Amino acid sequence: MTTLHAKIAEQILAQINTGALRVGDRLPPEEVFAAELGISRSTLRQAFSDLAAAGVLKRKKRAGTEI
Repeated sequence: MTTLHAKIAEQILAQINTGALRVGDRLPPEEVFAAELGISRSTLRQAFSDLAAAGVLKRKKRAGTEI
């Protein structure tokens, strides 16, 4: 069984692979993005952490998340 945060990470990767998201794009603030996806911020943070560990995202406090 796949966890919700893993599914969200897969969705973000799929958007990168299709070109919907590109290197250098900034993602919406956590609060906004989580609301758009209908998930909690903690679930989104875990997905972001997984993608950051894989080198897909760059996260900076107060500056946001970038592909």
